[in-house]
Amino acid sequence: MLKAHSLSDITGALKNMIGFAPPKHYSGRFGSWKKAVFHQDVHNAITELNLYRTPDLAVMDASVGLADFHLGGPTCKPPVERIIAGVDPLQVDRAAAGFLNLDWRTIGHLNRALNRKTRSKTVK
Repeated sequence: MLKAHSLSDITGALKNMIGFAPPKHYSGRFGSWKKAVFHQDVHNAITELNLYRTPDLAVMDASVGLADFHLGGPTCKPPVERIIAGVDPLQVDRAAAGFLNLDWRTIGHLNRALNRKTRSKTVK
């Protein structure tokens, strides 16, 4: 679902990769919800996870959208009334940011993801 996020600015295909591995693979001093280890540097965590594995297909329900906060708050006015989908999750998330009136270039993981993937391909 199209949502703004308090830590990562936007919840999308790339951010939702947090949690793709079972919790036993996470470490830290964060109680029973060990995925919270990613919150310290969430944009870097999202980038690093997606350098390892990105979704093959991203489908986002943007029929309404949460404009300010991922756990509630006001919906987008007017409603977005879209489904955003594609095989490039970075482009799906960048499009989603636009529907939230956010500039993807100011969102850490959406700005650096392409640069890091390009850099890693040229190093090989």
